[in-house]
Amino acid sequence: MKLILVFALFLSATQARFPITNIDVALNEDWEDYKIKFNKNYEFVDEIKRRIIWEQNLKYIEKHNLEYNLGKHTFTLGLNQFADLTNTEFKDKVLGGLMPNRTRNNAVFSPHKNVGQMEDTVDWRTKGYVNVVQNQVR
Repeated sequence: MKLILVFALFLSATQARFPITNIDVALNEDWEDYKIKFNKNYEFVDEIKRRIIWEQNLKYIEKHNLEYNLGKHTFTLGLNQFADLTNTEFKDKVLGGLMPNRTRNNAVFSPHKNVGQMEDTVDWRTKGYVNVVQNQVR
């Protein structure tokens, strides 16, 4: 609780000099819950940076899930332990170059000629070919 008060005082004191600290104080409890759930601890200056990134990602998730409800997407998003990272930080720190671009120039798909009639869609989960989603952190 003291941290929140100190944080709020810092924000009010710096708001005039640093307008980029547009932190939504209504999300304070959610931010604290996020840090507890994922065991996040930050130095004071880094906390502000991570909070801003987390809020931006939260807004992106909420917008995406609203679009999902409107039928624009086929999946929903949620917060995870990476929600305080930018896309670039996630790629650098978590993926660490695991996903190189393997597209070959002028690559052309040629289906097999002896495949026969195929279904329009296939749910590979029901056929046992897809595992449940796992945390793939090394």
